[in-house]
Amino acid sequence: MAAQKKKRKPEPPGASPESRVAILLEDIQGKVQATMEVVTGFRSEFRSEIDTLRAELFRRIEALELAVRQNTANIRELQKDVTEIRGDITEIRGDITEIRGDITEIRADIREMREDIRRNTDEIRELRELVGRKSDRETLLRLEARVQVLEQRLGISAEPPNN
Repeated sequence: MAAQKKKRKPEPPGASPESRVAILLEDIQGKVQATMEVVTGFRSEFRSEIDTLRAELFRRIEALELAVRQNTANIRELQKDVTEIRGDITEIRGDITEIRGDITEIRADIREMREDIRRNTDEIRELRELVGRKSDRETLLRLEARVQVLEQRLGISAEPPNN
């Protein structure tokens, strides 16, 4: 039986350095495969979350763009209104300046009128005094009639003297 080879007993796993390395490689491959499955799952989940977030952000950005467009239109309209108001204010300032000038003239006219009234009042007072000192026309006519009667009685001429 010397010609027959002796059957060897299979060695237990990990008995030789090569078998230990093979076991380690198999273990690493299993772990790498498990890690890849987890990473792939996370990747799909993250993609889904990113797509959801992207859609939400897109909707929010659209709303903001709409608000910005509306605000821009409102600002342009307000700027136009402000320009019109500034023009109106300039016009009003011109009117106020003109009115102030008119008021100054009116005040001068009033001062002048007051002075005229004072002078007229003084003149009226003087005329009243003069009139008060003079007899009225009716009294003068009666007096003249009496003088004529007396002149006729006395024989004095009633003719006015020639100057």
